[in-house]
Amino acid sequence: MSYGDFALQYDRILVPRRFHRPGRDLLARVSGEGIGRLLDIGTGTGTILDHCTHRFDLAVGVDPSLEMLRVASSKGHARLAAASLPSLPFVSNAFDAATAGFVLSHVPAIPEALAEIRRVVHPGGSAAVSSWASVDNLYRTIWTETLEEFIDADQVLEETSRLVPFEEELEQPGALGQALDQAGFRAVESWTVAYAILESTSDFVEARSLLLSSQIIRARLGTQQWRRLLDRAIERLTGASDGMLSYIVEVHMARGNAN
Repeated sequence: MSYGDFALQYDRILVPRRFHRPGRDLLARVSGEGIGRLLDIGTGTGTILDHCTHRFDLAVGVDPSLEMLRVASSKGHARLAAASLPSLPFVSNAFDAATAGFVLSHVPAIPEALAEIRRVVHPGGSAAVSSWASVDNLYRTIWTETLEEFIDADQVLEETSRLVPFEEELEQPGALGQALDQAGFRAVESWTVAYAILESTSDFVEARSLLLSSQIIRARLGTQQWRRLLDRAIERLTGASDGMLSYIVEVHMARGNAN
């Protein structure tokens, strides 16, 4: 199971609501004079590439999902390849900069993944990475409690952890910067950005439904029970709000220079 199983929904729902602003801000940390060739790793449907117009001489996106790449291609992104860390199909020192937004939680091993990024970025070039921070809020708690009414949460967590083995580790402040430093990047900086979200209860549930953990639950419950779960979640969320949900999500980011 992967985001590629619902690439069109991902691009229509999650990209504008969750990934657009973090992608823009991550890219800004590697943009600048002398940056002509960019590699976006885990490009998905081209979220970071969407911000690259006229900024780079060459912007290349890679992703393991052909479904994601097809959507990226339909948006006009031509330089795409099916690939993933830690095996990128490029010669050493091929790029001036690399981005990897919300990617490191998915890789088999973080040190090997970062070593591969260092390999394809020329000495003096830069890399920037991001991960979700752990931020609890009332609406996320209601969603989680509703899931637990229908399924054993521990079993879902175990399966999700196999798909994103480093998600909890990278939720910690400073974890990304430490990983870059240990991988040999220089002048490492790390920071956290807060993003305000305002959306309806139905939009919130629609977005949460596309998470990998939700897709696992949906597959286990079946269509009828999953529909009941969503109705219950909307009922509880509506009772806890005026129909519009206002909350904060945080994203950890880090950048460093390759040797």
